[in-house]
Amino acid sequence: GTKLTEASLCELFGVSRTIVRKALQRLAHENIVELRPNRGAVVASPSPKETSEVFTARRELERIVLPMAVANATKAQLGRLRQHIKQEHHALEVGDRPTWIHLTGEFHLILAEIAGNSVLSRFLSELVSRCSLIIALYGARNATLCDNDEHEQLVDFIAQKDSAAAMALMEQHLLHVERGLNL
Repeated sequence: GTKLTEASLCELFGVSRTIVRKALQRLAHENIVELRPNRGAVVASPSPKETSEVFTARRELERIVLPMAVANATKAQLGRLRQHIKQEHHALEVGDRPTWIHLTGEFHLILAEIAGNSVLSRFLSELVSRCSLIIALYGARNATLCDNDEHEQLVDFIAQKDSAAAMALMEQHLLHVERGLNL
């Protein structure tokens, strides 16, 4: 619900109104920002019902993506995932919540990239963005909704080519995140 004024964004980022308008339109397209006629832009505030719908869609999409990632993952990609988890841990350790939220979402996007389906990756990208907004809005400040240990276990299952275990853990993982929200 925070109001986003073009003038303040122009000043903050040192860009023109044209650039800010394009950015706001893109964020509105991704349901991160709401554009209100004659009132400007505000940060979206998803309802509990919409939150549930977003997480349901995300679980279903990740159920499709994950077996593809398991089948396609190379040692180099597994190394990239493990390095990414180290960055997540660091952000959490230093108390950088915005970076931590971003990195935990990005972990899932890397899995989609490994899966190798660009259309599914685009869909998941939108859902991850919306989930990140929801976590930023409704996640308890001190809570770690997206457990890095679960990410490590997922990488272990992917390395073992254990698609069933990875899928079961992903389902549990996303439910854990959703249930940890204070709606």
